[in-house]
Amino acid sequence: MPEKYHKDNMPRFDEADIAKLLEPIRDWKVTKKTTIGELVDRVVSPLLLAPISEMNTDIWTWDRFVCCGDSVVKFMPQVCVPQD
Repeated sequence: MPEKYHKDNMPRFDEADIAKLLEPIRDWKVTKKTTIGELVDRVVSPLLLAPISEMNTDIWTWDRFVCCGDSVVKFMPQVCVPQD
């Protein structure tokens, strides 16, 4: 994303945004016979597109602990979705 967002102005995405994002990769194979487009076309519940937080820090270690990879700051956006 070209600019920084904070919790008060996080962008919202709708089905048209998701379709636009997926269009260039619809033909990618996820198995020998199945494409991403085929999977998306069979989705029962709505797809969720949520911005994921990013962070930079100068210190990634403390004592004997080292932080690396997606486990450092990534979270599961589906946790934030109200469930019925």
